[in-house]
Amino acid sequence: MTATNDPLVSTEWLAAHLNDPGVKVIDASFKMPGVLPLPKDDYLAAHIPGAVFFDVDAVSDHSNPLPHMFPSAEQFGRDVGGLGIGNDDTVVLYDSGGWVAAPRVWWMFLSFGKDVRILNGGQKKWVAEGRKVEKGEVTPKPKTFTATFDARRTRSMQQLVANLASRAEQVIDARANERYQGKVAEPRAGLRSGHIPGSLSLPYNNLFDAATGTMKSLDELRAAFSGAGVKFDAPIVTSCGSGVSAAVLTLALYRLGVENPALYDGSWTEWGAARRARHRGQPERIGKLLLSRQRRLSRQALPPRSNPSPFLSPLRSPLLDGALVRLRLRRRFRGLGRCLFVDDDGGTTERRDPGGGGVAFE
Repeated sequence: MTATNDPLVSTEWLAAHLNDPGVKVIDASFKMPGVLPLPKDDYLAAHIPGAVFFDVDAVSDHSNPLPHMFPSAEQFGRDVGGLGIGNDDTVVLYDSGGWVAAPRVWWMFLSFGKDVRILNGGQKKWVAEGRKVEKGEVTPKPKTFTATFDARRTRSMQQLVANLASRAEQVIDARANERYQGKVAEPRAGLRSGHIPGSLSLPYNNLFDAATGTMKSLDELRAAFSGAGVKFDAPIVTSCGSGVSAAVLTLALYRLGVENPALYDGSWTEWGAARRARHRGQPERIGKLLLSRQRRLSRQALPPRSNPSPFLSPLRSPLLDGALVRLRLRRRFRGLGRCLFVDDDGGTTERRDPGGGGVAFE
């Protein structure tokens, strides 16, 4: 496979076209919460001349409690237009050189109908070559940017839950392998450790040279994906902690000619929280997720269970795409709560739940 339209441009190319009126440069640097200095402060201290700052957290769906989820097409168009970018401009993205999060912003642009480029090596390589940087904030003249969202480029938790049974799409996890294996705690509080059942592990930092900040060659990328067990001729979804570093895998796949991989936007921040959620209304939300598409289907009686609880009503329902799981609706009696845990294989376990009962993923 060969890339038909490589999104990467070199520092030499950007230096030669930096003053072209139709070339717009964006600093898309990002850091985990609590890491200082803030990306915006880094930008103000030094950035490629003329670059505007794209705030991944700001250009997001603020009605969603999850971090930096895709915004609406209307908001994306408004925010990007406010950066002085129009549909006809040539856009070059870069980050600090650690591939966080220029690929995420590249995928956002592509998902909203605009083909853009990424500076290979980012600001790290630009500075290492002795090229000019400037301080302060660039204030561009707003333009009109019209965005149209292509939903095929992202995946929701509902779609990932359905994929547990069908396994129609390969899911690749870009987090560090220790996080994938559940050996270390997640950096975001409140998340369980582990990975989406059936997913493959390919840490995103295996795809670039840490010394230079440049992405590895196509042959090296192909070997990395093959070594992780990825099949290039089958559908692929990338995932990570919060939908940012997963786009590094998406970019690499795109360069290898896999032009339609999808990105799980909520990633582990959503999945890891939902699989343990049992409080503050979360059980009802997850229960609706599992049952939302089943209300129109006839219910089938479960086989008799030993020592059936008089407080639980049984039903059997197809899970989204037809996989059968047993669900027992939680009932409370004299303050006693029970919780239904849905395990990795789609089976369920009822347990006492002092937290009040509900539905959770195990």
